[in-house]
Amino acid sequence: MRIVIDTNVLISALLWKKKLTPLYHLINQYKITLCFSKATLAELIRVASYPHIAAKAEQEKIDLIKIIKQLTSKSILSQPLKIPDLIQIDQFDNHFLACAQSCGANFIISGDKHLLKLKEFQGIPIVSPSEFLKYFK
Repeated sequence: MRIVIDTNVLISALLWKKKLTPLYHLINQYKITLCFSKATLAELIRVASYPHIAAKAEQEKIDLIKIIKQLTSKSILSQPLKIPDLIQIDQFDNHFLACAQSCGANFIISGDKHLLKLKEFQGIPIVSPSEFLKYFK
């Protein structure tokens, strides 16, 4: 199953886990295949280096860059031809839509209200992490 996970959800699954622990395990066990575009991967690396994120990773003794490299080694790197212009408030969210379309994703997982409000994009459901985990059970 191919999925696109927005950056905040993925960082939360890697660092804070809690209710996202099952999502982390699905990713870690490669039961789901992550899809990235160059833009979404660059954002993930950028966010992982934010001081408060890096401090949390250090506190938890987690090497985020190493984990990201491991995850991406088994991921699909898509090359979207066109970035849609559906979300105006946070235009970067459109990159997640383009990535999902170009890699043939089964789901977009997000906690972002702008994405969730769409409910789907070109037949690809946009769901919260908890909705996805209910589906996956």
